[in-house]
Amino acid sequence: MKTAMVVLNRDEHQVMRLIKQGALAWAFDVRRASSQRAAVRIFRPCLAEDLEAHEPPGPDPRDLEEVLHAILPAEGPLVAATLVARAFAARTSPT
Repeated sequence: MKTAMVVLNRDEHQVMRLIKQGALAWAFDVRRASSQRAAVRIFRPCLAEDLEAHEPPGPDPRDLEEVLHAILPAEGPLVAATLVARAFAARTSPT
């Protein structure tokens, strides 16, 4: 979220509005079910798309399978929850 705020030059509420409007195609809320505050992670190419910047060739930011393949390691059909947490920089231990 902080990176998106800096890159887009917007505050947290404005970034959340962009997410809710669908302007940032791939944003994930990775908070625990018991958490009140959102823990948003945004797929980086979505930020560049919003800025109309040119990104190096990479996954199509509108294709979920390509996005997940870019984020998660290619370990096979199943991926351990700890790898998912690490990919999203989420906490894996209780708060």
